[in-house]
Amino acid sequence: MLSTAVIKVLDADNKYQFARALLDSGSQPSFISESLCQRLRLKRNKLNSPVSGIGQSSVNVHFGVTLSIASRFGGFETSLQCLVLPKLTVDLPSHHIDVTRWRIPRHLPLADPQFNIRQGIDLILGAELFFDLLQQQRFSLPSGYPSLQKTVLGFIVCGKVSAPAPQRDNTLTSHVCSDEALNVQLERFWEV
Repeated sequence: MLSTAVIKVLDADNKYQFARALLDSGSQPSFISESLCQRLRLKRNKLNSPVSGIGQSSVNVHFGVTLSIASRFGGFETSLQCLVLPKLTVDLPSHHIDVTRWRIPRHLPLADPQFNIRQGIDLILGAELFFDLLQQQRFSLPSGYPSLQKTVLGFIVCGKVSAPAPQRDNTLTSHVCSDEALNVQLERFWEV
């Protein structure tokens, strides 16, 4: 199970709207979906930045935005640069997960109250912000269940989920993004 959070994002009218974010320490940049960018009516900056990922797949990103985000639980606000992509990832999790037996303490404010229901991702919060979000408190659920990690966005749910064989989905999701391809291209250019 990958970590998701519902956060507040500032639109062009200086009003907060809610968005669902994937917290990804394996991504150098942060990303925003085209649909959320349009919904917020954010001013775009032109750029041409190649981004590479798993299997050395690469895509050129043509726009970036400055985005202001805040926690639903108050106290945390920041701005960050996001690259705009038409679609960020598949819906997460890959299937509905029954959490009725997980014994999650009711008093914990969950970063994503519907973390177990398959939904779209509006943002990917990358490594530049990831570790600033983490706090010290952590709860471990019984063996075979994920952990709950405290963040400024609420408790995120992350880790292995054991499921009975008929419910198991063999689809694996990985998010690793790097803008290192740009450096390689510049080196090649100067060598030529």
